[in-house]
Amino acid sequence: MFDHIGKLMGVTDDLKTCFPHSYKHLLSIAYYLILEDRNPLSRFPHWATLHHHPAGEVIASQRSSELFASISEEARQRFFKLQGKRQVEREYLVYDSTSISSYSKMFEAGALWQEQGPMNIFPRST
Repeated sequence: MFDHIGKLMGVTDDLKTCFPHSYKHLLSIAYYLILEDRNPLSRFPHWATLHHHPAGEVIASQRSSELFASISEEARQRFFKLQGKRQVEREYLVYDSTSISSYSKMFEAGALWQEQGPMNIFPRST
């Protein structure tokens, strides 16, 4: 599933462009961090033996630290720039104003409740 999403969103191609020698490792670590968000990266080796991931091998904790240290600011900015261009092509703004009217009605009802009491706001049907 993540492979498909990565291709669809261009993440895989942009990582490959910016980090040609390590993009599979970066994807594997990203998969782990998404699926195991409460676990430290030091648990990746165990996870890697149980799950399919792009690198297809265990990435030791020391190796992941070296990998992150090797990423230059220039490469990182290039990746975000490529992703930004892709997202602008597909995104649009949507405004949802429904909660505004709902909240204002709730505030009006709350004010009336305090002022007049529940029986005057919600009279019984006869």
